[in-house]
Amino acid sequence: MRRYGQIDPPLLNFADVKKSGIPMTLVGAKHDLILNIEAPRRVRDLLADYDAEYFEINGGHQVYFVGNQLDEFFNRIMSGMQKHNPV
Repeated sequence: MRRYGQIDPPLLNFADVKKSGIPMTLVGAKHDLILNIEAPRRVRDLLADYDAEYFEINGGHQVYFVGNQLDEFFNRIMSGMQKHNPV
């Protein structure tokens, strides 16, 4: 309430994200107990006409912290970076 002046945070303006032209990769964790997999899927759908890559990894929220399956994660991220910023 203190931060936003209202109970709920304001909705993100995805039109501004789309206008930015910044390459984006969205990642969802299929077995995340903290963030339901439907949340990143909804963001993916809201950005459907934007050039954003989306993929899901097996595991939960801890995958990002303990390094499980990070090879796939980093390979996909690096692939996207090479696509938009070839060296």
